Order: sequence, then C-alpha cells, then structure tokens
Amino acid sequence: GERDIAKLRLLGIDMVHLGLIFQIFFGGLLYIFRTPIAMAFKLSGETLELTVILLGIACVFQIMDGLQVVAMNLMRGIKDVRSSMIIAMLSYWIIPIPFSYYVGVKMGYGAEAVWWGLVIGLTVSSILGVGRYFWKLKQGPSVIFAADNYNQ
Repeated sequence: GERDIAKLRLLGIDMVHLGLIFQIFFGGLLYIFRTPIAMAFKLSGETLELTVILLGIACVFQIMDGLQVVAMNLMRGIKDVRSSMIIAMLSYWIIPIPFSYYVGVKMGYGAEAVWWGLVIGLTVSSILGVGRYFWKLKQGPSVIFAADNYNQ
C-alpha cells in the first residue's frame, strides 16, 4: 500500500533469504535423518535403499519448492499473476513431465529421474520467479502499480 519500491526490494531479498534459510535447515534435517525415517516404516532391501535415495532427493526438492513458493507469492504481491501462472505451467508441467518420462522411463533411470525432473522444474520456477520479481521492481512504480489505476 505504500508504493515504496525500495521497501519491496528489501522485503523481497529478506523473504528469499528467510525462505532459503528455513528450507535448508529443515531439508538438512531430513537429509540427516533420511535413513532412520525410512527404517521407521520397517522397510528392507531394495525398497529401503530406494527410499533413502528418494528422501535425499526430496531434501533438494524441499529447498527448491520453498523458494518457488516465496517467488510466486512475491510476484502475486505485486499483482504479476499472469507471469506466475505461466512460470508455474512451464515449471510444473512442461519441463518435469517430459524430462521424467524420457530419463525415468525411456532411459530406464526410474523413480530417481522422476524426482530429479520435479526438482529441475521447481528450480526453474524459483529462478524465473525471483528473477521476474526483481526485474519488475526495476521497471519502476508506474509499471508495478499500473493495475491499481483500474480500480479507481
């Protein structure tokens, strides 16, 4: 409501840092305890091994997912919802599904490739979302707050 670009930039930086710190901390805990977590489900053999591997990938997934949530909400905060929708469609569907199918099924890398496909999609979403937010801030108040004029 203050229309203060400098504050928006500072808050954006703070939210990205806070989101990363929070996700890295809890992703690290998940990584450290991935084997005990898998063993709590009384798994054994190949199932246990695969579960531990997938939980390791889930740690990276968690970090990227947390950052993309921050990025998408920053964009929504400056009313850039169309771009967040396009980035989401690209990052959730267009990138991970073909990658996961090709590498996981066609090339035979299985579940690990599927999870890495999801991580790649979330990473793209994070990068594009954070980049778009700060790029829009550089455009200035007339671009960011132009949508407000429709309501007057």
